[in-house]
Amino acid sequence: MASGAPDLPFWYYHFPDKNGVNFNMYEFIQDVDASGKIPNFMGIKFTDEHLMEINAGGAFRNKKYNMLLGRDELILSTLINGNGQGSIGSTHSFMSYGVQVVERYNEHKFDEAREAQLKAIDVIKAWTKITGGINAQKSILKMTGIDFGPLRAPQDNPTHEQEMELGTALSKIGMNITSEYILPEPQQLMMDPLDL
Repeated sequence: MASGAPDLPFWYYHFPDKNGVNFNMYEFIQDVDASGKIPNFMGIKFTDEHLMEINAGGAFRNKKYNMLLGRDELILSTLINGNGQGSIGSTHSFMSYGVQVVERYNEHKFDEAREAQLKAIDVIKAWTKITGGINAQKSILKMTGIDFGPLRAPQDNPTHEQEMELGTALSKIGMNITSEYILPEPQQLMMDPLDL
C-alpha cells in the first residue's frame, strides 16, 4: 500500500480491537527499518494498550519514527515516557480534555494534567458503559450542537434513550451538552458519572 503513493508519508494504523490483527509493533518497526522496503514509512498510529510497544517504538533509533497515540485514555502515560509524539484520538472532535492533558503537561502542571486525563477517562467510561461499546462519537457531537447525521451501516447508532442518558452523564462530568440531551432532574438516573 505504501508503494502506491511513494511520495506521501505512510503510517501503519495499529488497531487490533477493531481489525483483529495484532503483532508486536516494536518488532514491526525494527523489521521495517532493517528491510528498507518502505522508504516512506513514518511510524505508527498506535491504538492499543500495550505501552511497552509504543515506548520502545518511539525510542527506537533516537526517535526516528513517529508514534501517534490513538487511545485518549493513555495520553499522559505516553507523555511521561517521552515516546509518544502526538495523539489522534476519537474524542478530540468533541472534547478538549486530551488537549488540556498535553498543554498542562508541557506547562509542568502535572496535577492539572492528571485531572484532565481523568476527565477524558470518565467520558470514555460513560460512553462505553451506557452505549455498550456502540460508536457514539457522532451522537456526542450532536449533543454538543454539531449534527453530522447518523452513522452509516453496518454500524449501529445509540438509541434515543442511550443518547439522553449519555448526554446527562457527560453534562455531569463537565462537558458542554445542549439541554435537549439532558434529562430533567426528576428523570435523571441516580448515577455518579465518576462511578462508571
